[in-house]
Amino acid sequence: MAAPSLRRIAYHTLQQGKTLAGLAHKELSTKITEVFAPEAATDSFPIDKELIKEVRLAMKKLEKVDWQEAEAGIYPKSQLFEAPWLEWAKKYPLVWLDMPQTWERRKKNKTREIPKQINEDEYPAYYLQNFHHQTDGYLSKHSAEIYDLQVEILFNGTADSMRRRVLSPLKMGLKKYLSNESKKIKVLDIATGTGRTLQQIQSALPEVEL
Repeated sequence: MAAPSLRRIAYHTLQQGKTLAGLAHKELSTKITEVFAPEAATDSFPIDKELIKEVRLAMKKLEKVDWQEAEAGIYPKSQLFEAPWLEWAKKYPLVWLDMPQTWERRKKNKTREIPKQINEDEYPAYYLQNFHHQTDGYLSKHSAEIYDLQVEILFNGTADSMRRRVLSPLKMGLKKYLSNESKKIKVLDIATGTGRTLQQIQSALPEVEL
């Protein structure tokens, strides 16, 4: 078996670092909540050790598939390292500053506290929720600013890897159309969020219109 390349080692190190950062944030935020807002702390419950093993194994498999698909040319390897670190670093304090408002919603079990200017009749019920009690749900510039960082923390650094799972079936489905140079292929992403998946599609399929 060939030794892993330096680039693969760098990718593995990056993923491990993102995982540790996500876990560290959760541990620290849990401790701070227990001290400053104990009534907002989530109830602790025993987690089955086998389940933890399954999650770790799933993350390991995800990392392996992510690398293999980049190796196969489904998307450029550079995409494995595309994380807006400076942008996230600037926004990270906003995650902490938002925490007291999150505590208040947890205490009162408020799950539908959205900006007052939003007309609820214009949105399906799903979009009118404060998932994980986050401020403004999906419906403000503030929530969009910190959304990608929050998702990375939530999924321990695997969010981009999970998003990339759409690229292989997408390319496979478009294969016969991409060979026809006379047609301009269009890809529509509905409910696109912050557009991070679209960035990945653009990198993998630069010839299509998004």
